[in-house]
Amino acid sequence: SPPQPPTDKRVCLLCLQTGDLGNSEAGRLLPCGCGEWVHINCAIWSAEVYEELSGVLRCVHAAISRGTRLRCDRCRELGATVGCCNSTCAANFHFMCARESGCVFLGSKEVFCHAHRHQGEGKEHFPESEFLVFRPVWAEVNWENPGKKALRMADPLKLQVQIGSLCVHQLGELVELSDTPTLLLPVHFRSSVEFWSASSPSTSTYQLEVSGPALPRDMGPLLPPPSSSDAPPAGDSHLDTGAMVTVGGCKEELWHSALAADGEQRKTKCHPAALRPFRIPKTASSEPSLNVCAEAESACLRRYRSSQRTNPFSLWFTISSDGKTWRGSDLQELWLGVLAELQEQRARLALPFAPPSKSDVYRQFGLRDQHMLRLIEQLPHANKCCKYQFKYHQPSSMSSWCIKREVVNATGSARSEGYNGIRSPSDMFSFLTSDLRPPKPEVDLVALESAVALSECSGPLKLQPSCDLPTAMRYRSLQKTYKQHVGVFGSSIHGLGLYCLQEIEPGEMVIEYAGTVIRSILTDKRENLYDSKGIGCYMFRIDADLVVDATMSGNEARFINHSCEPNCYSKVITVDGQKKIMIFALRKIVPGEELTYDYKFPLEEAKIPCNCGSRKCRKTLN
Repeated sequence: SPPQPPTDKRVCLLCLQTGDLGNSEAGRLLPCGCGEWVHINCAIWSAEVYEELSGVLRCVHAAISRGTRLRCDRCRELGATVGCCNSTCAANFHFMCARESGCVFLGSKEVFCHAHRHQGEGKEHFPESEFLVFRPVWAEVNWENPGKKALRMADPLKLQVQIGSLCVHQLGELVELSDTPTLLLPVHFRSSVEFWSASSPSTSTYQLEVSGPALPRDMGPLLPPPSSSDAPPAGDSHLDTGAMVTVGGCKEELWHSALAADGEQRKTKCHPAALRPFRIPKTASSEPSLNVCAEAESACLRRYRSSQRTNPFSLWFTISSDGKTWRGSDLQELWLGVLAELQEQRARLALPFAPPSKSDVYRQFGLRDQHMLRLIEQLPHANKCCKYQFKYHQPSSMSSWCIKREVVNATGSARSEGYNGIRSPSDMFSFLTSDLRPPKPEVDLVALESAVALSECSGPLKLQPSCDLPTAMRYRSLQKTYKQHVGVFGSSIHGLGLYCLQEIEPGEMVIEYAGTVIRSILTDKRENLYDSKGIGCYMFRIDADLVVDATMSGNEARFINHSCEPNCYSKVITVDGQKKIMIFALRKIVPGEELTYDYKFPLEEAKIPCNCGSRKCRKTLN
């Protein structure tokens, strides 16, 4: 029987209730430390907590610390952090106790108890539907310095995760064969997911298990040698040149046959090793001897063990459901076989056709899910995985045998070779193309096509940010977080480019085009100076009088290339009385996609060729 979903034993540190609550109540639990949880509405409506544009809830631990000293006026339990905003009232409640006591919640995040609810008259009340928080929100956690609580981290072999119908029962452990260029495949990984059943119109549970290269314990013997009475006559052609005996198989139970004297076939079990034929030479008595069969068996085992040590694809995937088991070394092909058998069985029982599942079976069973990847990349021995490109959690220290360094100088040192009078061309950004830097992330083509199609269908709409905050507050928040969202890598458009590292919603601020603000009359002089030194020029005009020079004192925004079909646009905003050039997302941008905007150069006779390669390319920038 499939394993049952684990019992949710997580406790909110504020309201002290167990497990996730309804969306219209306290909501889901958010992690706020090592084994610490808090309900999303309990945190949002605490007096100290505020939400930033990126979805981070700040000062959650300050609210938890204050809640250890305050009791709720309704249930008299600790953890009451939702207080009345009247200056003379000392009432404090849990979030759900405040709603049950008739407290008034305002859109400005003010809360008044039942005795002072008249102070909320005439103000905008917070609607009940807004308590349903579906946007991505997480509590601020200082993972860099977790303190002694890190010693109480959960055992990876006992950690269980549930995401919708996907339930991961065991994360497993990383071994040498788990390291692949695109995925980490932990051994002993077990997960289950709900999908259409082959015997009923409803759904059934399909369980996946990843196993390592180990020989089975119940290994059966080879064929016993036939007796002299059972030996075929010497004139049979199949013994004149030697008999073929098949050893092993690729299923759980394989059978092979031996010819008997009476013409019937007798079946014998053999171990599930790789299917390998061995030719047994003819003996004087025209029958294979016991020693020959034993030698064939030992040779099979040696080849099997050798193939398991050298074959990087020797991990086995097992899918089981409704008493049936499928096993293979390729999960994608294995799942296609399961679907084919499922459709055939449902057609035989006159059941409706089962809709197709997700195209990526690795994501369906949790091996490629972004939430599970964050956990798998933190498993022990992850720092020994040199083929896989980490996306969410870079190992703190990579083993020396994993780092591949290219020797540029033959002697190993440039100083030992002397100066030959030839200087390499000057490039102050050459370090960004070093092979020692992590490569740029791979783009999800399916998500990219979906984002482009959605943008084309919606048309030129007025873009609004997902979080309705003042521009100045969004700008200050961006200065702290923009380096987590973008990175500089080599570009096929021109030299270097700026790439997206985390998903960006349409209308969101991406980055500021920063630099030195100069007068327009100085641009030609500076441009000539940079050309004489062989330095590329990076300038952006604010208005007719001011220009931002990002050549020597800019940030990553200067590497954004031009495109005739861009995914960003530039806009001049005013923050604290100063004009800023901001780059906004024109549509949804997926990780791994290069950020581009239209330079909008004026028309000139001397054309500058365009290399954006988009479908709407104008071939020239001007």
